[in-house]
Amino acid sequence: MEFTFFFLIVWLVASLFAVLKKNLTIADNTFVYLVILIFNTHYSWLLEGEWKLVEVTTHHLYFISYTLFWYITIPFVLLLFLNAISKRKSLFSKLLSACVSILFLLIMMAICNHYEIISYKNWNLAYDGIYFIVLHIIAVYICKTYRKLAYHEVTN
Repeated sequence: MEFTFFFLIVWLVASLFAVLKKNLTIADNTFVYLVILIFNTHYSWLLEGEWKLVEVTTHHLYFISYTLFWYITIPFVLLLFLNAISKRKSLFSKLLSACVSILFLLIMMAICNHYEIISYKNWNLAYDGIYFIVLHIIAVYICKTYRKLAYHEVTN
């Protein structure tokens, strides 16, 4: 059941990204996706492998569920967030979009913990929240920097 649920969530997030109007270019979306994927890969490796703060299950379907969430859903949620805030003017609407995407990711992490897909050792959901906040800030910074460099390259 857990695999089906996570597969559905991944499919819904990817479909939502595919059908919604994108304010960023394909190059912007691809670059941000790849950079966030690199951050997620290294972060999960540090948590699981090096620091042993989080233990991921060895059950095959649960592990696939975790992998789908961690490597597909999180970057796509960040891309949805970046596309949502790129044309908005007010700070409140940008912060509201960030809060919604962070809350969604935290709920998904809580579901992972509830179904024992992951188990926290010296870690908790608040640390994941801090990571997701930092990840949103990094994504915004990377997107703005990439767009500025691309615009600067075109104008020169």
